[in-house]
Amino acid sequence: MCIKKQTDSDSVFSTLKVIVDGTEYASGMFVSVGESGGLPKFAKILQIYLLFAEYQRVTNENLPNKFYAQLDYHLPRLMTLLRQKSSKTGKTADTLANLLKVHDEQELHDVNSRRTTVIRGLPVLLRDKDLGFFRTTLIDNPEVLTEDASVALLTVVHENAAAPIHYDPVRVSVVLENEMVTTHSQLPKAFLVLFGFMYALHLKYPKGLAKTFEFVQKVLLGMDDGKLSPSVQTLKNELM
Repeated sequence: MCIKKQTDSDSVFSTLKVIVDGTEYASGMFVSVGESGGLPKFAKILQIYLLFAEYQRVTNENLPNKFYAQLDYHLPRLMTLLRQKSSKTGKTADTLANLLKVHDEQELHDVNSRRTTVIRGLPVLLRDKDLGFFRTTLIDNPEVLTEDASVALLTVVHENAAAPIHYDPVRVSVVLENEMVTTHSQLPKAFLVLFGFMYALHLKYPKGLAKTFEFVQKVLLGMDDGKLSPSVQTLKNELM
């Protein structure tokens, strides 16, 4: 994992208001990133939510606002594509059909459930390979599934951990370097926060999910006008 190191004189711009160890960090504050020149513990970085600062500095846009706006704009078409491809034959169709079966069984179909389905369905549409990125465990012992997890999202549930997707988890944690660094109530927020970490810390795409994160970065967020990979270009064309 390639982590951008900071010097002891560097500061990071805080974009959100949170309380850490009794101290309130408000928008507009500058927070030192470490005295020894190294990166402080991820837990501290995440708790003061400095991760969106680099994105906003470079693009002059708010990452959460841009991400949700673009994702929600494409949700109807992406859901349609998921259903169309699930009706075909083959492993991809079967995987999508299993996701949509759980989705359709939900009593509440709100924007968050559709976001969750699309985020889990994107790697399937793009034929990426989830090599331990999306992890699910029962609440009893979640730490076990953080082993060998350089970058991952860990969904903790009360039951039915084997289900392909979960809409009412106990929590979803962002895992970096085998450590749970942030905890969220839903998958879309956890995915967004992880992307913020990856952008701010110059982390590589998770193994096996390069096309998924390329789609998020280049198509949803409009970053980098360079050439798209064939699969991402095809999906972009299908959204038009």
